[in-house]
Amino acid sequence: MARFMRLIIWLFWLALVVFLFIVLCNFLIAYISQSYEDVLENKIPNIYRQRCILNEEYYLFRRWLLATFKPQLIKPFDCFLLTFDTDDKLDDEDQDANLGVIKKVQETLKEHKIEVRDAINKNAIEMDRVQEEMKLYRKLMINYKKQLNDTGNDILNKISAIISENNRRIPDVMATVYERN
Repeated sequence: MARFMRLIIWLFWLALVVFLFIVLCNFLIAYISQSYEDVLENKIPNIYRQRCILNEEYYLFRRWLLATFKPQLIKPFDCFLLTFDTDDKLDDEDQDANLGVIKKVQETLKEHKIEVRDAINKNAIEMDRVQEEMKLYRKLMINYKKQLNDTGNDILNKISAIISENNRRIPDVMATVYERN
């Protein structure tokens, strides 16, 4: 009887381990599958999010380039960089999704092309105005600095004249003091 109970316990333990292994592996596979589906579901928006980040980096680089070098040597490039890899091995659904996103972007840009161009021109005009004001302020600062230097020099010249006048009068004052004593 004891041998039989020991055998039943070992068989029960083995069945329990196998059952738990299968159930836990099933949970693991389900979790990994769900994560993979989430990644695939957000594939297209993530691609375009990264491309927008590239656009932002391009415009930051362009701003630095224009600020560092002569803007006359650089041709303007007022458009967005949306790259599309034709070498991608996409199935039909992904290609349709990509083309749908591209068509939507094109339609949106066509709808707002005039507004975007006006905003760009307005910002460019505003930037030109600000740059002109900055140039004016620089000139005013230089003029104030010159005036301050000139005023300081005038004051120093007046003090020097007073001191030299007093230096000339010192012997006369000393002689008068000695005469009184």
